[in-house]
Amino acid sequence: EQDVQRRDFTINGLLYDPVEERVIDHVGGRADLERGVLRCIGEADARFDEDRLRMLRAVRFAVRFELTIADETWDALRARAPQITAVSAERIRDELCKMLLERRPDQALVLLQSSGLLAAILPEVEALRGVAQPVEYHPEGDVFEHTRLVLSHLTLPPADEAPSWRREALALGALLHDVG
Repeated sequence: EQDVQRRDFTINGLLYDPVEERVIDHVGGRADLERGVLRCIGEADARFDEDRLRMLRAVRFAVRFELTIADETWDALRARAPQITAVSAERIRDELCKMLLERRPDQALVLLQSSGLLAAILPEVEALRGVAQPVEYHPEGDVFEHTRLVLSHLTLPPADEAPSWRREALALGALLHDVG
């Protein structure tokens, strides 16, 4: 039970007893799953201070499992977003690539932007907001919206048909194609 209290999100605090074949839930993870909510265990501030990468994991889990981030978790994430740069670039890259390989990378982009994480980890992509395009070629809006739409239409080869580095390169290419 003490170990569970130090984990990141209630959905990750569920335990399984294989002897009794039952789920043990000390933190309300089942109820959060049923409600479609992603919530930190205990104080969100404390969880993010323990490991700032959890902020990116929150975005990834919200998109992957189609969850809404709980208000207190969202508020703590937004307040600490600029601190994500304390995490190594390699760990940030790995989480970002996982997000981009999910079914809805466009939703991950929107959450990254609205949380403030995007400005901290990819200011070049954040800078696409408000950059106008010729309406006759791009009626969708600014370059950021164009990039979001590109990600929404991204079709990656199945994992069993392409190595992960190729899938990641394609996804990153879609994300970064207009940063210049």
